[in-house]
Amino acid sequence: MPSDHDLPQPHEAEPVEFPENDRILERLRAGKNIKHHSRWQPSRLDRHAYELMRLAAGVDGEKLRPAQLQNWLRERRISVALSTVTRWLEKHRPEIERLEALHRSHT
Repeated sequence: MPSDHDLPQPHEAEPVEFPENDRILERLRAGKNIKHHSRWQPSRLDRHAYELMRLAAGVDGEKLRPAQLQNWLRERRISVALSTVTRWLEKHRPEIERLEALHRSHT
């Protein structure tokens, strides 16, 4: 009967090292060079906030609805979706309501 030394031993592969992967992993583990990019950008409507709020509050006449505000913006060559106008108005609702109240108190 043959001994264990006589039998062919399975070939053990040496681990393959990738030094560049090790460097990347070290940087990631250390938290370096990881940049979190914010996707937030100011709205194109923000530069027209004063006029939009006055129109939405009805300071210069009747209150304009979002679709009318979208048309007002389009006249000024600012193309935005109706949902953008609606979201912007909702975000700035407290300021618009304050402006409405101020306008009512002066009339």
